[in-house]
Amino acid sequence: MLDINPYHDPHFKPHSIDLKVLKDRCVLTVRVLLSAMHDWQYAYDSPAETPVYTVAPNLLGEHRRTAEKSLIRELLAIAVELRTLDDIYANLLKNKGYLSVRSKLDRKGEFGVLYRGTGKLSLRYCCNKLIHAADIRPVYDKSDDNEIWFMQGDIELTGFVNKSEWMISIDVMNFLEGVMDICGALEKLEEEGLL
Repeated sequence: MLDINPYHDPHFKPHSIDLKVLKDRCVLTVRVLLSAMHDWQYAYDSPAETPVYTVAPNLLGEHRRTAEKSLIRELLAIAVELRTLDDIYANLLKNKGYLSVRSKLDRKGEFGVLYRGTGKLSLRYCCNKLIHAADIRPVYDKSDDNEIWFMQGDIELTGFVNKSEWMISIDVMNFLEGVMDICGALEKLEEEGLL
């Protein structure tokens, strides 16, 4: 059947990942995170432990209700795209320039903390955990000024490999910065004709 398919092409045709779209996702994600980290500045605590916003209460209230889901949804999309890029450039093409950049990033080891389980917290490992997590929770803290909870920038994930539980905390800003570094490196390699 393949020999009569007019779309069959013997050349390598991996998924098409648009680096600009991936970078835009990172920017959108950091916007959600930053706004969720600082919305307490526009509120005061109420007896019901729900913040009352002094500015744009409908808009900020809706933001508070949806920020966590938006953050997690974007992180999952980024993880899938970055894992796909990694599969293409590291595993299929074995691109030395890409492997070098990924190795430098992974040696920094600033992506989070592994609480339970095995492995090294590389970008790929973080992507795997974002994709396979059974439980995902942004970490919250309280402001000293008015006792309102706000996201503080880490996300905790738990899940299972076979029957063994794992638990990690990912520093979202460092993870996103790593993704941006990978995108920048791929753009540079492409400009130099090394992809």
